[in-house]
Amino acid sequence: MPVSWDGRYVGLGRQPRQRISAAEVKAAIRAGNDIALQHFLSIDQSVLELPLDSCANLALHVAALGNNERLVEMCLEWGSSLDSRNIEGSTALHLAATQGHSSLVSTLCELRASPNLQDTCGNTPLKLATVSAFLDVASELLYYQADPNAKDACGLSPTSWAILQDCVPMARLLLECGGLVRPPRSRFDVRTRARSLAVATTL
Repeated sequence: MPVSWDGRYVGLGRQPRQRISAAEVKAAIRAGNDIALQHFLSIDQSVLELPLDSCANLALHVAALGNNERLVEMCLEWGSSLDSRNIEGSTALHLAATQGHSSLVSTLCELRASPNLQDTCGNTPLKLATVSAFLDVASELLYYQADPNAKDACGLSPTSWAILQDCVPMARLLLECGGLVRPPRSRFDVRTRARSLAVATTL
């Protein structure tokens, strides 16, 4: 008697229905196996919407985390949404920026991924690149009109974060691209403004 993919009987005279697990899809992407992924997609295109881990990362997200531009493009060609989000509200662009994948960031922006979407904590891709001091990623995002003044859930912009972290090259870049030194509203902001002025004087 025929059996299904998980060993259950499906009855005489019927073909077993092949189902693809999240683990299989994730393993193929992590291994960079584009042939396996294309095979899975040819069987069931809906695997693109299958949550692959505890963060509900989709195939596109896992490919972005692994910096695999070929698989990212394959996912998009088969119908993945460029700005699809995981459970934390992160898009592929957020994840690429977090990992410092500057070439992939450029590719996603060229494909018109939004550089100013915020995740559930209010983080933009530029803020994530800023706190990790990925200057090349920040430069790419700013080229594609990322906002250096977008505030996160803490009320701080990428420019403010760069200054608070004493990352002078990043702060200089953001200030040169329109980052603002806002008037102080609290003791914390006073410290931010003092550092901002110190950085600004070096421009």
